[in-house]
Amino acid sequence: MKADIQILEFLRDLMVNNNREWFKANKERYDAAHAAFIELASHFIDVVSTIDPTIGHPDVKNCVYRIYRDVRFSADKSPYKRHMALFVTPTGRNGNLPGYYFHVEPGQSFFGGGHYCFSSDELKRVRSEICNFPDDISAAVSSITNYHHGELWGEKLKRLPAGFEARKDVEPILLHKTLCSSFTFSDDEIFGGDIDEIFTNAVSASKPLVQFINRAITAPDETVDF
Repeated sequence: MKADIQILEFLRDLMVNNNREWFKANKERYDAAHAAFIELASHFIDVVSTIDPTIGHPDVKNCVYRIYRDVRFSADKSPYKRHMALFVTPTGRNGNLPGYYFHVEPGQSFFGGGHYCFSSDELKRVRSEICNFPDDISAAVSSITNYHHGELWGEKLKRLPAGFEARKDVEPILLHKTLCSSFTFSDDEIFGGDIDEIFTNAVSASKPLVQFINRAITAPDETVDF
């Protein structure tokens, strides 16, 4: 499949015309670009579902984010996002399980897989799983870093969390407050050819991390023993 260039062209123009008057005058262009992104997003979900069947096949409308920004508590009052994106979990973008994220933005398109916002209990479970199965998490991180300059992304602590100070062997991973893969792609890579290879490789590289996190946060209470 080839990503429709009109998605990129619309977003480029929106970046320099982020106001309601311009958007209203270009509503037909937005509708066409949005429809093209929905088609691309649907294909992405197909790829995710094939590679990671635990995700199922959620409705694309439940996975794609709205382009309208909530500006109530933001100093930036631009009414529209400069990107189009979706997050795929078994229940869509609002799921509380790890999943797969795809983000299209001029010059800053990227793919991610993992969990962005842990509850305190989930984070404790994940840290325990890291300590109990260091080889598994190391393999998951290697799967990410071995593809397309991938990295383990997420907000980090400055020192090991309380109760985990002795685990220097997995310190770089335990410092993370969020755990996501991150792969950045150029406009030419996203829109210059068949995007199936990117989708397939990025999902495959992220799958071990997604499954590791899912295993940790869905484990019965008695297994959280670190």
